[in-house]
Amino acid sequence: MNNGVIAIQLGNFKVNSDKTFEKISSNDSAKGIVMAIQPFLIPMSDGYHMLDAGIDAITPDGENLLLNNLDKAGVKPQDVRAIYISHLHKDHVGGLSYLENKKRVFPFENAVIYIHKKAYEFAISQTANSSYDNEALQRLKTLSNVCWLSETQGAITDEVSYLVTSGHSPYHLVFWFRLENEIVFFGGDDLPTEGYFKKNIAYKIDFDGVKAKDLRKKWKENAIQENWTVLFYHDFQNPIVKY
Repeated sequence: MNNGVIAIQLGNFKVNSDKTFEKISSNDSAKGIVMAIQPFLIPMSDGYHMLDAGIDAITPDGENLLLNNLDKAGVKPQDVRAIYISHLHKDHVGGLSYLENKKRVFPFENAVIYIHKKAYEFAISQTANSSYDNEALQRLKTLSNVCWLSETQGAITDEVSYLVTSGHSPYHLVFWFRLENEIVFFGGDDLPTEGYFKKNIAYKIDFDGVKAKDLRKKWKENAIQENWTVLFYHDFQNPIVKY
């Protein structure tokens, strides 16, 4: 197992007005919102730890997109020992399960899935909000391997800590991995692309855009001072940046 973070690049997607995601090729000139989707794997002593879980999608050959791309990276679902969910929009949690022969399969049986309880309670109430897949959220309640976080901030292990920001969405989480030689930071959709570091803007699409903007300013200063490795979930060009 190497020491580097791995971006599991699921591809580039166009987001339609009804919040459906359509995969596009790199040559497509799609209008509207276009983004990459890529969970991250961090090699740890007990196996891989994954940050967010991608989207529920299939390859042109009918295979599960996330598992297919994990396999290309030499990683099996059983190798993933923990999954950290920043928030519950469907492009961040859809990959936690897939449909096979009309049955829902949960492939990450060896992983503890960390979800904030209040984020879940809010998400499950959004039955008319197409950013959430209510059916998929209902299934999460049936899993025995979900760890429901409840504090505003805390340490999950000696190496992993989290903070509730409520920036991009209510009870949104960000995570730090304090490893032997570096600090790895994952900002979820508070910090989806490197461009959010370059432009100090409060975005209207965020739940609390001003708070997210102020946090990004602080994180950028810390990243430079402490040489963080920062992970950008929706960035086409630079998903992993060392500062």
